[in-house]
Parts: sequence; structure tokens; C-alpha cells
Amino acid sequence: MRTTSTAETSGRDMCQRQSLDRSAVYALARSLSLELSFFFLDKGGLHAERFCRSCHIICQCMSRLQVSVSDICRVMHVFDYDEATIGNGYRSIVSVVDKCVLNIIRLLKFVKEHKGTILFRTGNYCKELETFCDLFPDLDKLSDLDEMMRKFESFDQSCFFGRTIGFQFCSSVCRIFRVIAISLASYSLLWERSKYSWTFVAGSLLSCGRLLLNPEERGKRIAACFKFSDPSFCKAFWELLETPLLKHIPSFFGPALHINEIYFIPGDGCIFLENSSGSKVEILAPEAYTGKRPLPVRILSSRQFDGLVSIHHPIDQLLCLHCV
Repeated sequence: MRTTSTAETSGRDMCQRQSLDRSAVYALARSLSLELSFFFLDKGGLHAERFCRSCHIICQCMSRLQVSVSDICRVMHVFDYDEATIGNGYRSIVSVVDKCVLNIIRLLKFVKEHKGTILFRTGNYCKELETFCDLFPDLDKLSDLDEMMRKFESFDQSCFFGRTIGFQFCSSVCRIFRVIAISLASYSLLWERSKYSWTFVAGSLLSCGRLLLNPEERGKRIAACFKFSDPSFCKAFWELLETPLLKHIPSFFGPALHINEIYFIPGDGCIFLENSSGSKVEILAPEAYTGKRPLPVRILSSRQFDGLVSIHHPIDQLLCLHCV
């Protein structure tokens, strides 16, 4: 008789709980999409037809997703490091899919509650729902693994960088991703036309506003940047944060850090650090393909620790002000 370990039992119990919860979630998504598809079926217009088609695609995707996620949930506990350390790539995939389905339900519920109002923008929410549909390409007709990999290579990645960018994170982090996406798309346009005359550069500055208002075009440009840009463009974009102007922008919108300095770890000799038990740990000197050299590190901290120089000077207790 085969004995069942505690890890397998707990993993199976967790899978059952998650599958029960997900079955209700997928059923809600299907019911909302069917209800809205029948509603927009009676409406006229191009956006109503596209909305109805997107709801039909969402309804079909939920059925396929439920089966695929259930298969992953049944075996994902096997790939955990141990019983106390729960986490692996399969759990991350399931978590991202869950966030995507919850965002689809949020959008469908919002459309259901506001579809009869005067200020309801059918075209805007139709495009957002179509973007979510693009996240689930139809792979059922592909039986060969090589053909499936070729499909992935030709897959349009712009849907990940448009309206749905950062959907797997909270709303505050999602806003940060939107700012980075707009900056990247605008900078790529300026970088592409900086080789020409100032007339092209001025036109590019005007085109940056279009990237701000058009998420689809912004997503296509970002996807093209990741596919075809050279390393010099990526390096130049991230070095923008080191310019004097952009370096001080975070201090205008948030609290300043006590520690924000660049330190150099010497490349000669070893470093001995003390761990929590009091013993010393030997850290080898940093070494790259160019040989031993000092390693630059940036230390960010909201607290002042012993041994670190703060950018904020402490209040002098011996300061005397003499007013005449």
C-alpha cells in the first residue's frame, strides 16, 4: 500500500480549496460575459458588435483556463522547495492568471453597472476588453510543439504594454508602470528621429502626446523596443535617471531617503561580515571579466544605520543664534 506524505496531502487539500474557489470565479466571469453579450447583441453599432464578440471570446477562454489551471494546481505543490517554503514558477503562473481573471471580472461588472448611463464610453471599455482577449491566443489548433514555439515568437506582445500593463500588481504600482511605459515609448521616438534634422525632433515631441493618449500605439512601440532596440538605447534610457533634473524629481513627490549614496567595495582582499549568530562570514572580493576592480553599489535606506553617512546632517546641539 502506498503511503501519502504530509506534503502531498496538504498540497492536494490546498489544490481542492483553490479549485473550488476558482470554479466560482470562472463561473461568474462566464455569466457576466454571457449577460453582456446578449445585451450588446440587441444594440446597433460597431462597438456593440465588437463588445459582443469579445464577451464570446472571454466566455470560451474561461472554460479553457479553468481546465489548464486545475491541471497545474494538482501538481504545483510537488515543485516547492519544502513544506515550509511554498513557492515556485507554477504558482507564479497561476497567480498571474488569477489576477488577470479578477481584472476581467472587475471590468465586466463595471460595464454591467454603468452600461445604461449617459457618460458610458462603449468604445473605451470595448478596447480594454479586447486587450484582455489578446492575452489568450488560441493554441488549441496547434498540435506540434515546434509550431507552438514559432507561434510564441510571432505573438503580438503589444497587448502586455498597452491598457493592461501591470495588471498583476496593485493599482499604485500599476501607475508607476504606466509612467515608465510612456517615458520609454516617447524616448524611443525621440531616439529614432534624433539622427535627422530638428524638424523631425520637433515633430517627435508633438507625437509624444499621442503616445500618452493612445495605449495601443504605445504598446506597439514598446514591444518594438524590446525586440529591435540595441543595447546603447537601453543604456541611454536608464541613464536618464542619473541626470541632475530627474535625480531630484522623487524628492518632490515623496519623502527623501536618509541614505542614498554610491559606495565602492574595494577589490583587494576579502570582506568579513558578522552574521546573526556572531560568527564571521568571508565574502570573496568582487571580480569581473576585466579582473579585480572596486564594485560600485548604491545604498538606499529610509533609516540611518551606524557606519553609513547620511545626506541629512543631524541637528547641532551646540548651535547658538545671536540676534541683534
